Amino acid sequence: MQAPLALLRVAFATLAAYLIVAGAPPARALSITPDPAVFNLDLGGGVLLKGNIDFVGMVTGTPGGGIVLDGSVGAGDITLIFTATIDADSDFGLATTYISRFPNLSPVFSGVGTIPGAGVDVTNGFVGSSSATVHYDSPNELDPGETSDAFFISFSSISIGDQLNLEYVILPLGTVTVVPEPQLTVLLLLGVGALGLRVRKRLV
Repeated sequence: MQAPLALLRVAFATLAAYLIVAGAPPARALSITPDPAVFNLDLGGGVLLKGNIDFVGMVTGTPGGGIVLDGSVGAGDITLIFTATIDADSDFGLATTYISRFPNLSPVFSGVGTIPGAGVDVTNGFVGSSSATVHYDSPNELDPGETSDAFFISFSSISIGDQLNLEYVILPLGTVTVVPEPQLTVLLLLGVGALGLRVRKRLV
């Protein structure tokens, strides 16, 4: 029978492995919070810009049916997919969305693109290592009551806990944080819980 100290060492080693997985998630294991990112901005004189940026999902590389508008998307790059919607009672539309990283965080942007569909076209996109911009229905905009086609932002490097600013020109639309998919969090908790139960049984 193994000594309690040896069992505890095994437990801590296995727990460390779970935490490493949590810090470097596998493909299709990321989400964002809050989702959707809701905005309600007073542009002055009671003129409101209302809507949301909705997280659709995550893939690696270029999404199926996707078109890269700027940059280069590697097969292993993490790609986050979004849509934008303007509320029907908004007084104003949305021409662009600017996505940038916090200065002290380290996601590296690699590409921006669109997945054409039934929504309003995403007509242009521009990407640098620390930000990306999408344009809706240029030279027009995303009008009240409309939802855009899906657009995607790809990263050669991104981590859980990284934060992204969403803006329209200099107006803040919100801040989102990269988090594990809820399913991954549950699996990690179940795994650690099961490990603890096995250790407790063997120590008794």
